[in-house]
Order: sequence, then C-alpha cells, then structure tokens
Amino acid sequence: MEVSAVIEKVLTEAQRFPSGDNVQPFFLKKISDHSFHIYHDQKRAEHDLNFKNVMSHMALGAYLTYLELAALKNSIGFKHSILHLESSQEPWAQIDFIENHPDSMASEFDKFLMNHLTDRYTERRPFKVKRELPPGFLEFIEHEKSRTKVGFEFSYVQSPSKGLLRYLGDIEKKFWTSSHVTWTTFQWLRLTRKEIEQTRDGMPAAVMGVPSFTVLVLYLMRRWEFVVRWLSRLGLASNQKFIQRKLISSSSLMAVIWLNKIEGPLDWVEVGRTYTRQWVWLSAHGWGFQPVTIGISLISFSRVGLLPATLEHMQGLLTEGQNVLTQEFKANQNWYPVWGYRAGPLDKMKKIISTLRKDIPFR
Repeated sequence: MEVSAVIEKVLTEAQRFPSGDNVQPFFLKKISDHSFHIYHDQKRAEHDLNFKNVMSHMALGAYLTYLELAALKNSIGFKHSILHLESSQEPWAQIDFIENHPDSMASEFDKFLMNHLTDRYTERRPFKVKRELPPGFLEFIEHEKSRTKVGFEFSYVQSPSKGLLRYLGDIEKKFWTSSHVTWTTFQWLRLTRKEIEQTRDGMPAAVMGVPSFTVLVLYLMRRWEFVVRWLSRLGLASNQKFIQRKLISSSSLMAVIWLNKIEGPLDWVEVGRTYTRQWVWLSAHGWGFQPVTIGISLISFSRVGLLPATLEHMQGLLTEGQNVLTQEFKANQNWYPVWGYRAGPLDKMKKIISTLRKDIPFR
C-alpha cells in the first residue's frame, strides 16, 4: 500500500506534537492507503509519572491535534475515532484522510494555528520582560471552551501570590527529593546533537536553559541513580525550589486548565488537545511557554487514583495544593486542575527546534 505524498507530508509535520513526558509513545499501522491505526508502545512509555498511561492519553490528544491541523494546512480531510484506550494490544485510535476534501467547517482559529505548528517553543529560562496578555487571547480561550468535548475551565493570574509561589516551590522540592523519579526524568534528556538525531523522543539539553558546562553533570545524573542521590544531599532539591519560584515570578501569565469532572481516559485525551492548541497559539504570538505540571496535574492524579506509589510521599502537600490553587485562581473546590503552564513574551523568538524527531514508525 502506497502512502500518497500529501499524506506523508501530514504525518511528517504532525510528528512534532508535544508529549508531556517527551516520550512520543506511538507507532502506526496502515490499514488502507488513507487510513491508519495508532498503537501505544507500552514498553516505551513505562516510567513513574505515566501511571495507568495518563501521560500517554494526553500525548494522544496532542498527536491528534497536530494531525488535524497538518491535514487542514495541506488541504485534505481528516477524521479520527477513539478505539481502545486501555488496551496494550489493540489500537488506541484510527485516523482517516480524505484527499481533495479539506475541512470546510474549520474555524478562523484553526486556520491560524495550522500555519504555526512549527512555531511551538518551550522556554525554560526566566523571562526578561513582563507584558499584558496578547490581544485576542481571551477570545481564543472562550472559543476553545465551546469547542472541546469535555467541560473545561480556564483561569490565570499575572502576579502570583506568595502563597502560590511557596506551594509551587515546595512541591518541586518534594518531587526532586525522590531520587528514583528524578533519575527516570533525566532519561528523557538528549545531551548531544548526535543523540537527538538518533532518537524520536527526549528533550534536548540545549533548550533547557542550562550552561554548557553542566551537560557533563546531567550525563552523570542520567547514567547513575546514585549520582542523583548524592547531588540531592548537596542541595539539588532546594535549588530546584529556588529555580521554580524564580521562573514563575518572571512570567506574565500563570494559567491553569481545569476539568469539571474526570470520568476516564478520554478526558485526558481532551486535556492534551486543549493545552496543545493554547501552546501553539501563544508561541505563534511570540510568547514562550513552559508546562508547570508537577504541582498542578499531580493534584488531579492523586484525586482519581493515578498517583504512582513512588510519589505517595507528596500526597499531603498535593491536598494542600488543591486549596492553594482554588483560592489563588478563584476556582470551584470540586474542579480538577489538570494542566498548568507559565508564559511570557520573548524578545526574539528562538529559531532552535525544541525537539528534533525521527519519523513515527510503521509496523
């Protein structure tokens, strides 16, 4: 079965989707010239934070979003069907392309986003300036709330309180005191261009905002867990608390995406679709974006039984975090904070590709 040039182009453009854990845990199987099954690579996706595949479900939402927008950009129709999200053997989704039949119902926001898929940028350094929100951002958010298949809420602050800064710093420190979780996190780092070019997952150290002389330390941390334990005793966790507070304080926008209820994996797929579209929109307007998930998503993980055993020591602080976020963002106490991010204007949009990737494989 031959894949047409335009479909191949869509698949190539879509592989740049953001995966919250930088794993990109999918592969494709062709079922016709225009249809494919998306399978989940369970072995590839195994790590502490991906308990019951919650991170992979969000990644699927991001992948479907990029496929949809890339198809629109290349003037072909696209549709998808969710199949078996809790299976390790069956396909998670089916995607179908319809050549010469572009989506006539696409919104102006969709048309804007489709032209900026490659602009998505992660900024992991403090912002140098603060500004008001980009014109049209809140209108975009209202459109997104009407578009999504699940009920989500959006709230933000531009000047975080001391209470919020304290909580986000404390939870970051608590996370980094778990040497095993920290070590598995560092498996996602790609420290040289050669490593980047040989894999389709991972986070290049070049865009993490770290000086080049620290790459050797990162390499040692990635290779041996005992190095992480040793550095933790020397103050690694406390330093992360300081860094997190500095990053949040420098941001022009600290935002939280909430769900009214969480019933199953499909809700997390929609979370992935929602944060991805906001990410692309802000990047397209020259704003850097960085997910802030440890102190936010983990609250919801803990409330619905998705917190891994290795992070149970964080339970008390996460319960406190629900109260802090509810007060800070004037949210309903029953809402679930499912995703958070910070953002701010960049003096000059970086031209670095934030994650270089090889093709999503066919099997």
